[in-house]
Amino acid sequence: MTHPPQLNLEADALFLDFDGTLTEIVTRPDDARLSPERANRLSELAARMQGALAILSGRPVSDLDVRLPRVLWRVGGHGAETAAPGELAATNSTTTAKALALTEVLRGVAASLDGVQVEEKPTGAALHFRTRPEAGPACSEAMRAAAGKVGGFEIQHGKMVVEARPAGVNKGEALARLMGMPAFRGRRPVMIGDDLTDESAMHFAQTLGGLAIKVGAGHSCAGFRLHSPEDVHHWLGDALAPALR
Repeated sequence: MTHPPQLNLEADALFLDFDGTLTEIVTRPDDARLSPERANRLSELAARMQGALAILSGRPVSDLDVRLPRVLWRVGGHGAETAAPGELAATNSTTTAKALALTEVLRGVAASLDGVQVEEKPTGAALHFRTRPEAGPACSEAMRAAAGKVGGFEIQHGKMVVEARPAGVNKGEALARLMGMPAFRGRRPVMIGDDLTDESAMHFAQTLGGLAIKVGAGHSCAGFRLHSPEDVHHWLGDALAPALR
């Protein structure tokens, strides 16, 4: 894979993962933050691209809202929640109730596995084992059992995390949905991500004639690569040069 070409602010639609793409992977997910400079850069990009910029994350939109400017499109739960610029995500009471039931089952699992953290989400739940990698198989088995008990979820593996998301939901479907909206329609999709959870969106972007950019090491369907979140921000800054560089 090679270095990606420069982003075209007039013709491209930009889709970005959050963890591992805009921020480094950290031991505690709650510690992931954007610097003011990087947050301002995203806002400027969104303005210059007429709103055709979206964050596609496994985090809930409510969590993204404390880490990102709300002038951006925010898609949370791997596509289960969508918030337009300046708006809150709509909630589904049935999905939320099932997510709460799943979380309660998983809390007992985490209590028996030292170092494993449960992340509660409006549309699902996750088990993080970044501080205890050897617990990965046990977390996977526990998540399969819990999701099977509650029903209506699919299992998604990522970097030191296993999570359950609503069946039929993924970032590829979310990207496809956004590409049909006025802000994105007619533009070339560019998807940037670092994890297995991003591959469906990368694949779909490329099927539409767009670009996919893998961040970091590892196999990917993407045709281009950047080595780190720092490289991602430099690449984004180059698109705005000389305004913010």
